[in-house]
Amino acid sequence: MSDDSRNGNNNPLLIVEDVDKAYGPTSVLRGLSLQVMPGEVVGLLGANGSGKTTLLRLIAALGMPDRGRITIAGHDTASQADAVRQRVSVLFHQTHLYEDLTAEENLRFWSLMRGQTLDADALEATLARLGVTSHRQQRVRRLSHGTKKRMALARVMLQPTPLLLLDEPYSGLDMRAAAVHDAFLVAHRDQGGSVLLVSHHLAALHQSCDRLAVLAGGRIALTVAAGEISLPHLQAEVLAVSVEE
Repeated sequence: MSDDSRNGNNNPLLIVEDVDKAYGPTSVLRGLSLQVMPGEVVGLLGANGSGKTTLLRLIAALGMPDRGRITIAGHDTASQADAVRQRVSVLFHQTHLYEDLTAEENLRFWSLMRGQTLDADALEATLARLGVTSHRQQRVRRLSHGTKKRMALARVMLQPTPLLLLDEPYSGLDMRAAAVHDAFLVAHRDQGGSVLLVSHHLAALHQSCDRLAVLAGGRIALTVAAGEISLPHLQAEVLAVSVEE
């Protein structure tokens, strides 16, 4: 992991400042601001269409905001996109694996794209933890959705970066893979890494995250420390914000 996440200060790793984003006449994000500290796991909640995935894409420098600024470890997504992408690993709802490559070829390709050499022992251990060793030489198009999700998770686990952006990571994961995912998050946080985690699974977010943020009306409408709110109260707050939107 980059030493950007272990700088020993209290500066946020991720800063989103007053960001707007629209697609044609449809405004998705409106003056949104958010910060994530080193060693912090932040859960992002919101109704379908509230802009959660759009926000992740902007943070990953896969799109540019219409207004405002996003920085990761001091690197601007607009002017320093290559530096940003070296500090971010993304797991979207779709796996974005290459269908005509084998699962292992995908993992090796993504490491090569980051200028890294895939460690053989780490590969073996990660595939075994996720229960997908027997699928490593299969072409992705022949894998089940759940196996594809586990391979996409393996890709993130094998390419640790200061910031992880995870979009509905629990979708398609069985209990074993979900437990591996949660253990990985704990280890990543303990090493000073940060996570922005999008999910509709309130119970999982409540258990895994340090802080929760609710996106509504194109802005962060509510933030709360996970340890300071009960799950039923969280459910009520999310419902209230969604109704107001």
